Formats: sequence, structure tokens, C-alpha cells
Amino acid sequence: EGLAAKSVNSTLQAMRALDIDQITSPEDAKRLATAMGVDGIILGSITAWDPYDPPKLGLALALYVVPGHLEQGRDGLDPRSLEMSYSDYSYFRPTTTYTDAPDSVVTLHLDASRHDTLLALQQFASGRHDADTALGWEVYVKSMDRYAEFAAHRAVGLLLDAEWMRLSRATSPR
Repeated sequence: EGLAAKSVNSTLQAMRALDIDQITSPEDAKRLATAMGVDGIILGSITAWDPYDPPKLGLALALYVVPGHLEQGRDGLDPRSLEMSYSDYSYFRPTTTYTDAPDSVVTLHLDASRHDTLLALQQFASGRHDADTALGWEVYVKSMDRYAEFAAHRAVGLLLDAEWMRLSRATSPR
């Protein structure tokens, strides 16, 4: 169990085998994930890019799960939960979703002129930067490549949290 990622090269190889130049639809994403033998695929896009001091970067990530994978169902009707609920509606919430919609989505805009972003960046840089350099943790603000590394780490963390919440809601009594 756990989380594993495939390499970009294996993804490109599978795309070539499927004759796909780019992912343009949810069907393409799910077809690619199926061909690669994975449970799902994460698609990302850059929504904002300003590499000048202070840098700004926006990212959007969407997780498309292969049908039948990573889906948690409920074990049938629980009369006790139904009896204690305020209404039937909250228990029998619709469980269907739009099949074209991503299973989990995260968007974020990180602006290094904001103090909350700088605090998160300092926490991220702790233990990751060379303390002997003059810039210290600020190397992540001065280098857009390093800032993008921070943004990607933050976005993937938020996506994992969103997916954890999605799966936990699917298994908890309503």
C-alpha cells in the first residue's frame, strides 16, 4: 500500500502508444491512466506566473480516478444511523457524481509578498536549504525554480488532503 508515482518518460510512452499529444478531456485522462495501469492521474496547469521579485505562482491540480479504483462504498443501510439522523435526506444523500468531473481538485495562488506565504515558505525551506549561504531560506524567493518547487509541494499536499477528505466522507456514516 501507499503512494507511488510513475515517471514522466513512462507517461509520455503511454501517450505515444495511445496516439495522444495532450490531455484534452477527462476521457483522455482516464484512458491514459488505464493504459498505464494506475489508479488515477493528476493533471496540472499553471494559472499565474510572475517570476519577478516577489514571485507569484498559481497552480491548479485535478485528480482523475479510473472508474472502480479508489472508490469507497458504504456497507449498506445502517438503521441506527438512520434513526438518529435529523432527516432521511442527510442519510440518503445522492452518491452519484458527474463522470466528467475530476475526483479531487486544488487551486492555489502563492504570492511571496504575503506574510502567510513567506511563513509557509520558511517552514518548507527549513532543512532543505544550505544554511551556509548568504541567502539562506530566501533562496526560495530569489529563484523561480525553487519557488516553483515550494508551490508544487504545497499543491500536492493540498490535493492529498482533499483526496483524504473525499475518501473519508465516502466511508463515514451520513
